[in-house]
Amino acid sequence: MLTRYLALYIAAFAVVFTFSVTAFPPDALSKQNKSPTIEEASVAFNKLDPALKVLSVNPTSMPDLWEIVVQLKTQQKTVLYLNSAGTLVFAGSLFDINNRINLTKARQETLNRVDFASIPVDNDLVLGNPSAKKKVIVFDDPD
Repeated sequence: MLTRYLALYIAAFAVVFTFSVTAFPPDALSKQNKSPTIEEASVAFNKLDPALKVLSVNPTSMPDLWEIVVQLKTQQKTVLYLNSAGTLVFAGSLFDINNRINLTKARQETLNRVDFASIPVDNDLVLGNPSAKKKVIVFDDPD
């Protein structure tokens, strides 16, 4: 009885192994893992929202997953993830477990960093010494 089940397990394993080798030949896997171009990523994201502008395509540490930097209508840049086939989009955080780092958050902070020297302060209200070494800029919304 035990040998009959063992024979069935071996036969099932052989069928699954044969299918996996024929369904995913090495050449097809290498084509799947190629980096999508900005144009290919734009085509994929235009299906979701034509207002998204793809700025860059970068590899991630995960195979078959690419970091796509897009610009929203509000001019803010955000990170989305796309598979190599251009059929699956992942919007969320990618974490490095070993280093305990939110890779998506760190990338978005670098993308949306504001250079305070570029903020015009000519007509603003200044409290304290205008030539002080350190300055604090307060943004307020009257609504």
